Amino acid sequence: MNNPKQILIADAGGTKSTWLYQNTVTKQEKRFSTIGIHPLFLSARQIESIISKEVIPQLAGLESNQLQVFFYGTGCEAADRQGIVHQALQNTFSDAEIAVASDLLGATKALCGREKGIACILGTGSNSSLYNGEEIIKQQTSLGFWLGDEGSGGFMGKKILTDALRKKLPPDLQSKFTNSHRIDLDLTLKRMYQEPTPNQYAASFASFIRQNRGHEYIENLLDYSFGAFIALEILEYPNATEIPIHSTGGVAIAFTDAWVRNLEKHNLMAGNCIDDILPALAIYHQ
Repeated sequence: MNNPKQILIADAGGTKSTWLYQNTVTKQEKRFSTIGIHPLFLSARQIESIISKEVIPQLAGLESNQLQVFFYGTGCEAADRQGIVHQALQNTFSDAEIAVASDLLGATKALCGREKGIACILGTGSNSSLYNGEEIIKQQTSLGFWLGDEGSGGFMGKKILTDALRKKLPPDLQSKFTNSHRIDLDLTLKRMYQEPTPNQYAASFASFIRQNRGHEYIENLLDYSFGAFIALEILEYPNATEIPIHSTGGVAIAFTDAWVRNLEKHNLMAGNCIDDILPALAIYHQ
């Protein structure tokens, strides 16, 4: 993939996918968003349908010759899941060169550049990597929404939803939650166990967490979630206290103060915290 002229980059999360098209000769550029694309929850056919309905119309009127697609997505660590996304993209962009990799690799390139560091994704899900300035040299095993994702919106949302259903929230928060969300056990179980994106549903409650900052329960929840991520992910890397900890993702941005607070508790250096990794990725691929 040398000297790209038409590039399309995707930063795909479980809730939302952001795309950037650039013509590196004419400097024409277009940015747009689609729903989340996660190969653990969606088939190649479902992903192809999303691309056909939400991506292709956005590219109407733009040049498509010599197109190169760089897709960085959550759930794309394993080769079989990369294959699911690759098949969907190849079916849609039959003449394009396509590369599929994890969202972690994309975030690492954007956050660290050519410097050593630890890159963290804190969004609907969570992940991290140790980077030597050229490549990822270590990353923790990702257990996904049901078994892991500490520090993520899905993790926090699952906890507050569970406490609300069990009526374990403090009375004032229980009342607020009940008034703003439909508490229906059968509906909730259906959303969590029968529908394809339980991670998105759980992460949607992060907005309630954000709206109630300062409450003791909420601050404890943030500390518990970020503390678990730091203990299970960051502190497992050698020399973690000697290199910067960079982060991206909606949760990292929404709760930056709590994130930094918990890093400092463990004598860790907070590095870059950026919401938008696409411009840095575009420069990288040019």
